[in-house]
Amino acid sequence: MFGWELPPKISGGLGVACAGLLSGLKNSGQVSVNFCMPQLLATRLTAAQLDGLRTVLDDYISSEAMVETIPAGAGSYTANVTEALSMALAVPQVLAEHGPFDLIHCHDWLTFLAGVAAKKSTGLPLVLHVHSTERDRAGWSQNEAIVNIERYALAHADAIIAVSQQGARRLIKTYGAQAEKIRTIYNATRQLESARCPRAKHAVPVVSFIGRITAQKGPLNFVEAAQRVIAAGVSCRFVMAGAGDLLPACQALVVAHGLSEWFEFPGFLDAGAVSALLARTDVFVMPSESEPFGIAALEAIHAGVPVVISEDSGVAEVVESMLKVVHDDVDAIANAITLLISNTDMARTLAEEARNQASRLSWDTAGLLTVTLYKDLLCLRAEKFGKGMRLQEKGDAERVLQCDEIVK
Repeated sequence: MFGWELPPKISGGLGVACAGLLSGLKNSGQVSVNFCMPQLLATRLTAAQLDGLRTVLDDYISSEAMVETIPAGAGSYTANVTEALSMALAVPQVLAEHGPFDLIHCHDWLTFLAGVAAKKSTGLPLVLHVHSTERDRAGWSQNEAIVNIERYALAHADAIIAVSQQGARRLIKTYGAQAEKIRTIYNATRQLESARCPRAKHAVPVVSFIGRITAQKGPLNFVEAAQRVIAAGVSCRFVMAGAGDLLPACQALVVAHGLSEWFEFPGFLDAGAVSALLARTDVFVMPSESEPFGIAALEAIHAGVPVVISEDSGVAEVVESMLKVVHDDVDAIANAITLLISNTDMARTLAEEARNQASRLSWDTAGLLTVTLYKDLLCLRAEKFGKGMRLQEKGDAERVLQCDEIVK
């Protein structure tokens, strides 16, 4: 399995999702995983290596685009196309040191070229796990080199995991992915069981935004909605936690609207700090322009916080009891915030219902569904080539996932 990050060193939900899925696969007792990250793959590209790899990419990526750095506004990933290629070049090292394998599983575009290279080298089935696409992260300012890597890899995949139905539809519409290859396996998240921090009498309610401060997440709309809430005379504080290229613009907009005394910008928060913030949050807002799933919203739900969310978010497919808005309708966002602050009974009811609905999602379930996909692929391979499967039934201790196998 190729990934790019794991907690605690993460830039967003990708690492959280990978760690969660690994725990689900381990608990299934049916699969052993070697999780490879780029720290192991320290290969640096030389001009000769770069020339040699161009043939792998066919006509999808020009030589100029292959070494183009991703613009800061393109999303959370700070890597560039060259680093993704470097990971692909290290595939022979991985195969030699960590084989044999039964199949290949890759998470998001940064690892896709490595996955295709491994498939070409071994002939084994390739599973691509799409947590978000470049179009999701960057909109129309997308990096075409990344889009082309995604399209190229999806065409070579034997199976594709989408994290929501809307994510699956985008893969079909935007990338031409084959619908019969796609399975939707919803994310989950850690369950935050700590009690909400009791507010002091007359304490001001807290409205929180937690996530990458990039165009995808709609942070400027959060600030504009906050301005309307304060202008309407509603007393509350706003917290925008996270980092990203739009952070300076959001801070400037807060100053321009005269909202500085009502705003906090604590920066990127680790898991413990996120839990602490959610414990004192009265309303969580996620006005994303495109959100294939939305792990941050799910964490808020598990913490017992009522959620305002854009209607195009994947998590809304399985959790109904949230206030859903059009991502750029700042009046609707402001009205939803005001409603939840002023109507505490409604807020409490929505939070409880949402938490019950979210309890249907777990990493163990995601792990079992992923194992089922693995078995289906290996059965097809066995039928085609007459080879048996290496996945064992539960109880065989020899090939159970060991977390210390994770490559750091």
